[in-house]
Amino acid sequence: MELLLPDFDLICYTPGKPLLYRTVAKAYQVQTACYPGSADDLFPSLYIPNVIYIDQFSVINDFFQQRERIQKYLDKNKVYSEPCRFCFYYQDYRYPLDIPQADLLISQNAGDVSQTMKSCLRPGGILLLAEGGENIRSVFKDPDYELLGTIRFYDQVHATIEPGLQPPEYFFPSDGSFPNGIPMERNFCFRKIRETQ
Repeated sequence: MELLLPDFDLICYTPGKPLLYRTVAKAYQVQTACYPGSADDLFPSLYIPNVIYIDQFSVINDFFQQRERIQKYLDKNKVYSEPCRFCFYYQDYRYPLDIPQADLLISQNAGDVSQTMKSCLRPGGILLLAEGGENIRSVFKDPDYELLGTIRFYDQVHATIEPGLQPPEYFFPSDGSFPNGIPMERNFCFRKIRETQ
């Protein structure tokens, strides 16, 4: 199924992100997700029925005020049969937030999400982690997480999760880029193996 982009402006669209979320959601049967520092990346909701988005920037708050338009787009393009539910919290994720634990915690270069939001990920849940930033160093040292694999993109519609840590050059599509020449950085899947003491 070809991805249709919304008829409203996206501030931070990155080609390849929808494929990333589809691959992870399918591999781990994800039903709920938490996305701190989400910006306007609403694509997890196409593959995951319940998503919590968190961002502190006013332009992103303004974006999520288009709730009816966003809901209509998601309902039309989602790949699951359940109702699509999402909510947006306009705040810094480093401050306390009373939300349920999720199957998936998404960390895409928004700071130290793996540590700050660890309690929002259920034991056995998956951390999807982009390579950039200090977050990558802390999660590799954290005994609460185990590395499952690295996302490999074959082209614009096919990706897999390869076991373990794979070298960076392994992750670009065979033609060398995604649309507009924007390559995807490495992304890793970790499992939270225990509740934080």
